[in-house]
Amino acid sequence: MSIERASVLAVPGPGRDGVDVILGNPNFLYGQWESEFKPLLGSTARWDGFCYLVRDLLEREKPVIVETGTLRKPGNWKGDGCSTAIWNWIVGRKPGLAVSVDIESTSCDLARRECPGVHVVCADSPTFLRGFLPFAIDLLYLDSRDWGPEAMLESAMHQVAELSAIYERLPSGCLIASDDSHSADQGKPALTRRLLRMLGIEPVLDSYIVVWRKP
Repeated sequence: MSIERASVLAVPGPGRDGVDVILGNPNFLYGQWESEFKPLLGSTARWDGFCYLVRDLLEREKPVIVETGTLRKPGNWKGDGCSTAIWNWIVGRKPGLAVSVDIESTSCDLARRECPGVHVVCADSPTFLRGFLPFAIDLLYLDSRDWGPEAMLESAMHQVAELSAIYERLPSGCLIASDDSHSADQGKPALTRRLLRMLGIEPVLDSYIVVWRKP
């Protein structure tokens, strides 16, 4: 998938003599994203996290997004969050690349249909990340293994395996984000918090979606 996809467009701004509204401007795009997605996500616990991530990505020239765990229920904004659809929106408006990896072939087929701008890979996520080399990543979004009473440790350990597979190759300034944080010790990023704290890295946003920035 090429990352040379979108050009910056300009149209005259209504009511502003000689002033153009630049469609590629991050503030313009963020306002557009907010108007489209707030009705879908604004009342959910993920809203603050998605706002932080989207604003940051839109400010990057060619954002590269890698996600573990792909879209499986279109329109399930309050349940799964539908993050793959958000990355599809971003790369549809900026030159960039979005990759989503999932081990379930049914989910991958669905995500390819619903989010054609996202490159969907059907693979084990730690194995895929261990071999991912083509582009410097701007956002690593970790959301693959379901968390729940019967899979708390398994889910948290799987996320640490994902991060460990690629951490050394993440560039400085890369965002690392995890969905499903229920408290400091509960949720998918429970062990990721401890690992990154050992490295002296604290969250830049601590919400249902936790976000760190690699030094």
